[in-house]
Amino acid sequence: MVLCIKQGDSKMKKTLLMVALAAAVAITALMVPILIGMDNTFAVDVPAETAPDTAVVTTNTAAAAPEDTTPKYVTQKPTPAITTFTDKRDGKTYKRVEIGGQVWMAENLNYAAEGSKCYNNSPDNCAEYGRLYNWKTALTACPVGTHLPSDAEWTTLTDNVGGINIAGTRLKSTRGWNNNGNGTDDYGFSALPGGHYSDDDDNFHHAGNDGQWWSATKNDILVDGASVAWIRDMDYNTEEVGWASTYTTSLLSVRCVRDSKEGEQ
Repeated sequence: MVLCIKQGDSKMKKTLLMVALAAAVAITALMVPILIGMDNTFAVDVPAETAPDTAVVTTNTAAAAPEDTTPKYVTQKPTPAITTFTDKRDGKTYKRVEIGGQVWMAENLNYAAEGSKCYNNSPDNCAEYGRLYNWKTALTACPVGTHLPSDAEWTTLTDNVGGINIAGTRLKSTRGWNNNGNGTDDYGFSALPGGHYSDDDDNFHHAGNDGQWWSATKNDILVDGASVAWIRDMDYNTEEVGWASTYTTSLLSVRCVRDSKEGEQ
């Protein structure tokens, strides 16, 4: 409404002004409780056909699960099941243990085959470390139902105890290694440092410091015209299991692995 007030008409002006003021006061009185009840928030009616969808949409805001970085190798120490078997050729009894589906001798072979020697030619060292064998003899020295492990079978063993970089510590005996080089022997393999014999100088070397074991796998490469075969090596000052070749005429330790469950003695 637009109010038109003529100049000079003071009476009319005063009357209209009082009416306008009264109307303003009345409107304010009506609005104050509404405003207070709405906590100072203005409500606007929206026609039904334009009212927004009031359905509640929930969104899963939980953080995505982090990538599983748990090592495949379980670090909890296993409980090896040690059993025994007897070599019928000489009546000696050996410990054995299953690791990763393979059954290994848990000590070095000590069968007096031709082509084998005790370290420093001492029977006491044979009792402690087993005998040392040249490669040709090692191929046939294991008891019936067992065999000299191939290079691949050695790899299966080290893979099942965490890989070559740490397998030495987990396979080495808790005693017998020089300079605090003992292992944790987590799997009952009990590797001992039996040393080796070299026909180059007709001498024995490194008992107490390292152990070397034959595999049945020949290396196709000749070294200085001589045959070599793959071996595994453990030292007192490393955690790893070494992989190398050496002359087949050297004398090393032997561990035998079971042929199969059918071949069990």
